[in-house]
Amino acid sequence: MKVKQLTEDCIKGILEYISDDKITLYSCLNANRAFCKSVVPILWRNPWINSSIFYDDTIFWKLIGKTILKCLPKESKETFYKKGLRLNSSIIEPPLFNYISYCQSLSDKVIQKLVDNIFDGYNCDLITLNDYKGMIQEEFWNLFLKQSYNIKFLKLPIFKIFEYPGAKRCLSSLSTLECDTFLPSEYFFEIPKYCHSIRRIEISMNFNNYNEGIESLILTQNNFQELKFISHEDKKFKFKNSKTLEFLSRSLKSIEFENRVCLSSQILSSFTNLTELHINLKNFDYCGLYCLKDIIIPQLEVLNLTNAVGVNFDIYSNLISNTQGFLRFIKIETKTHPPTSNIEIYLQTLTTYCPRIEVVPIWLARRQSLDNFENFLFSSNELKIIQIELKEPNDNVYNNREPVLAKPVLELLATRSNPELKKIYLKGKWSFSHTDLQKFFEMWKGRRFLTFHFDNEFYSYYIVKVCEEYYKQGVINGGTINYTSKV
Repeated sequence: MKVKQLTEDCIKGILEYISDDKITLYSCLNANRAFCKSVVPILWRNPWINSSIFYDDTIFWKLIGKTILKCLPKESKETFYKKGLRLNSSIIEPPLFNYISYCQSLSDKVIQKLVDNIFDGYNCDLITLNDYKGMIQEEFWNLFLKQSYNIKFLKLPIFKIFEYPGAKRCLSSLSTLECDTFLPSEYFFEIPKYCHSIRRIEISMNFNNYNEGIESLILTQNNFQELKFISHEDKKFKFKNSKTLEFLSRSLKSIEFENRVCLSSQILSSFTNLTELHINLKNFDYCGLYCLKDIIIPQLEVLNLTNAVGVNFDIYSNLISNTQGFLRFIKIETKTHPPTSNIEIYLQTLTTYCPRIEVVPIWLARRQSLDNFENFLFSSNELKIIQIELKEPNDNVYNNREPVLAKPVLELLATRSNPELKKIYLKGKWSFSHTDLQKFFEMWKGRRFLTFHFDNEFYSYYIVKVCEEYYKQGVINGGTINYTSKV
């Protein structure tokens, strides 16, 4: 009997489905010609993010730089030799694919990194080396802007990019633009002539907190929905055109801040259609955080706080209470645990203002009453994923206490939570016997398959065996137990 082979379209569909799994895609490169032909275009959409797969970042950039050198036209390679630039002879060979044509992400930082690694260890004087680097950079920009058919992400460089041949065509489908406020406004005035569907703009605030060109660009886009600010100093970004704020109040769906909250509470509250708020506080920003207390975002669905500080949980709770029941996803990564009093307020706020919550982190303290936790579980009818972290005492005297019994928490999860709950993460020094865990899984039977994660350095052979048994029974479908054993 003949075994039917997968069609090329079927292979492409499968590989597209796993397009975020770069390690698996790399393993498919050597499977056969059909797989390789389908994988290469996916990996080269944004090849720069794949460096994490390699053990040595330098080796990755050297290899990919060498590949791009091969893609240069023959005339460019001949020019290198005429000007005394002696590179590896292997670049003369043409590449197997037109890799550049698949690329959808381009930035001056990437070009610079490629060039620096190509010349790493190259033996010549500094002036000549800089001349060679400038020559390669120019050739790379020409190559990408001529042969990349569909650039989606661009970091706007410090030159007029639309003066390059091919830029008008390959940037016409641009959806994300990253830019700096120090760039001349005229650099932005050119963009709307060729790009009308920019969805996201990422603004890095360097030296200036206003740029007329950026504001003008925003007003010209037909599908603008996302705005990100990367603030390097304690300044508020300025909008001087009232039409811009009117436009953003209608179109803006997502806003993100990195380092500092650089818009006033009044401006933030004017974005009434906002559904996502992302804040990464790499630097402490009390003034920016304090303004969150007064922000009213009625349709907010996603709240993502990174590098949050525990003592500010009253501010986060206040922000949640100023929404109008649409929140579905809350992610809070903390540098320090919240005080017990703030945990109680946070749980009460979730219970009162988040009836549609699906994904949420919870903190519980030692000797804390579980009443508010139980009320939250009972009221959360759409909860699907929950992370429960045990708050450690601030007093170092208590740091060596025995782990806290997880049994009552598990019983509440099994008896009070939404039947659609599918993932549970327990973080901190929790403990339970294998019989407690067995009882929990027995209570869970008949509900949705559960992914169960228990992060604790204490290893128990019996707990692992219980998990393996209920995995076989189909009660749980995956998870991580005690760091060492994957179910």
